Amino acid sequence: MSDDTLRTLGLSEDALTPATNANGETFTPLAAVMDEVNEEAQADAIPRVSTQRRRPSDYARSFIQQKFALQTNRAQVVFERVYGRTDNYLTFLTVSIADRGMLKLAERLEGELDKRFEKIESEIEAACTECDRLFDERRVPVANRRALSDKTRIYDVPLRTNFSARFLQLFSRFDELLCRVEALWINGIIRASGRSQMIEKWDRQVRSFTGSIRGLRDRTLQELRPPVNSMSILVVARKPFFTTDASPILQLQPTWAPKNQLRSSTTPAAAASASIWPSPRAILTLPTCPTAPRWHCRGQTLILPPTLPGWPRA
Repeated sequence: MSDDTLRTLGLSEDALTPATNANGETFTPLAAVMDEVNEEAQADAIPRVSTQRRRPSDYARSFIQQKFALQTNRAQVVFERVYGRTDNYLTFLTVSIADRGMLKLAERLEGELDKRFEKIESEIEAACTECDRLFDERRVPVANRRALSDKTRIYDVPLRTNFSARFLQLFSRFDELLCRVEALWINGIIRASGRSQMIEKWDRQVRSFTGSIRGLRDRTLQELRPPVNSMSILVVARKPFFTTDASPILQLQPTWAPKNQLRSSTTPAAAASASIWPSPRAILTLPTCPTAPRWHCRGQTLILPPTLPGWPRA
């Protein structure tokens, strides 16, 4: 090793000279230093587990994958359009609410979902029973009471809640009902117009059911959202202040107010008119939106806008 290399490493020539330690072992000082450096480098190469920052879409969710088949075209179209978002709504109403500690709310929501499912399930079962009654009146053989399809579709469906499995069962009965309606038409029991009317009716029923689940989710979010108060101006009669004997003093007070509406005029003369006086107090409501023109909001501090036209400067 050259003198320049030793000088760069901050070592002397004695680093290359073998030495003897207290145990009588012979070693080279430079080799000992390089071994220690290598051990530190290997220690740094060991992977470490650290906390990961997660977005809402990064959290793991448990599910069971299940095969699911539908025969009729209308059931396939409705299922493909509504299942994904409806499954998300059901997950929010059950798992997400309960995981945040709101157990009483989660129980109440599950009770409402049970009632909604029982209602539409009973309606579909009643319609299937009515189809069977029509078949019995015409003495249709059992083998001809259910139409088949040449385009059966099989889906790999993730089940994330117990209501997801119930939702699949609901669509299975919906598909079964449509197969019986097709069989009624093929056997000449109903006309083509009656077939179309029944299919459209149950299409609307199922879509309305999924819409009611979304409405339940929206109302739940509204309940959990904290109330937002707008800022209004309280006009108080005192004297003297400006140039008149009854000029108003402006004080801020939180209250509910319609958006972008003024319940009184913005001029001193109108504020002192008969619509306000002789009442000692009157509410002058300003726009409720904190980002409205001439208003600036920094955190919780409200900065007053420039002086309104016709008002003296405070």
